[in-house]
Amino acid sequence: MRVKLAAALLLVALGLAGCGAGAGDPSGASPAQLAPAKSLVYVELTVRPEGAQRTAVESALTRLLGHSPDAGIQRLAGKLFGHAGLNYSGDVAPWLGQRVGIVVTKFSRAGLGLIAPTTDPAAALKTFRQVLHVQLKSAAYAGIHYQECVDPTDRFALGKVGGNAVIAAPAVFRGIVDAYHGRSLSKASAFGSAFSAVPGTPLIRAYVNASGVGAALRTLLHQSRPNDVLPPSLQQLYGAALAKLHGTLGLSLTAAPHALTVAIHSSAAHSGHGGDVGSLPEQSWLALATGAFNLRPIEHALGTELGRNPSMQLALSHVRAKLGLSLLHDILPALGPLELSFQGTSALAVAGGLVIHPSNLPAAGRVVAAIHRLLSRSASLSVQGSRHNFTITKRGLPIPRVVVTETGGKVVVTVDESPAQALAPPTHLSASPRFAAARSQLPAGSRIPLFIDFRGLGQLLQGLPNFAGPHDQGILGVLGRLDYLVVGSSQSHGDLRLVLALR
Repeated sequence: MRVKLAAALLLVALGLAGCGAGAGDPSGASPAQLAPAKSLVYVELTVRPEGAQRTAVESALTRLLGHSPDAGIQRLAGKLFGHAGLNYSGDVAPWLGQRVGIVVTKFSRAGLGLIAPTTDPAAALKTFRQVLHVQLKSAAYAGIHYQECVDPTDRFALGKVGGNAVIAAPAVFRGIVDAYHGRSLSKASAFGSAFSAVPGTPLIRAYVNASGVGAALRTLLHQSRPNDVLPPSLQQLYGAALAKLHGTLGLSLTAAPHALTVAIHSSAAHSGHGGDVGSLPEQSWLALATGAFNLRPIEHALGTELGRNPSMQLALSHVRAKLGLSLLHDILPALGPLELSFQGTSALAVAGGLVIHPSNLPAAGRVVAAIHRLLSRSASLSVQGSRHNFTITKRGLPIPRVVVTETGGKVVVTVDESPAQALAPPTHLSASPRFAAARSQLPAGSRIPLFIDFRGLGQLLQGLPNFAGPHDQGILGVLGRLDYLVVGSSQSHGDLRLVLALR
């Protein structure tokens, strides 16, 4: 009985499985009009795409899967609804509209609700009752008559609100009625601005009150039983992370015939600069660049926990005995912003480079020296050079050749290319036509921390002699359907966009 409300919510949300079936005249209204103004989270699912959106979704899924998804979706729908004693075509399809909305006003069953715009609310409510199998009593609020569960341990309400079938915890149901009378989340300026930059018509969109979510999670942490609470140092780290949640977030998933796009917009101000791969080698099929990050809160939490946790002290003492390095004083301080790239589409031509900008150069030197010391002990590897500038090869083989060096305040690791090429490539990724095409899918001025060219990666794997098994061929089949993945961010505007392009 405890999970029946959640089961009913998921059941209707999974109506996405019916997107391949015809539907008469489903309602196309947005459930956001009934989302309570104090919602922490609002998620809207297009469970029955229509027109150009349906064509785009079917095209994208067919390209991604390699075949039409309709048959598989219908089988999954039959199983899902069958477990609930329902037949999709007879019990759900006649009333299911284009969209459903899920609202969360608190992180418990008492804060959940589902809104389903429909041309036949009575049929929808009949389906809900068929799933729930509980005794109901009549109730009313603000002129809306509805039904509420008699059992006080399984509280929920269901009824018609406008042209919508609603099932929710009682307090959430009343909040939905208030929204119907004019106090709706959709009327808040923050809600509209969260989706102002969304490309196309989203298949899924979500609104998150980040400030409210942070406060609610901090309250849950404080109310937890002693046995469920994190160690004090980790509580501080967790609380500090939650305290940084401000403003609102808008998230969306949009389908186009040749791409799937995830967009995130934050209303909170951001500082600093993210990484950008535009200056990495032009032929890179993998390019990654991180911005600056602050490890001091993690170092402080670990240091505090080490003072209280003998088992952790013992584990790290074993690591120090084997590597000669301290996690807190050597390894973590040696980290920093990095750039990583790989080029080449054949085993003999593959090359790559990793450039790290350590936050503490002496600590990075100790880590590099420890790597040199450990690898020099290997019977299968040949290590030549000093402990701060050395080359690694497999004994008897001239390639692959790995070079590790410290230069100009950086640590550089290269595979079959010189450190100079990794630091200053002759041509840049920004000059690549494929990279330019990917950049055009992002908001103007975006920095790009990640770019993957699946064509280049697929060519490399296809040419490997040991990459020929059935599982390997399946991987190649998937890569053959993907074009590229690009991630772009504009911190000044609080935007992040991920585009998966399909062939």
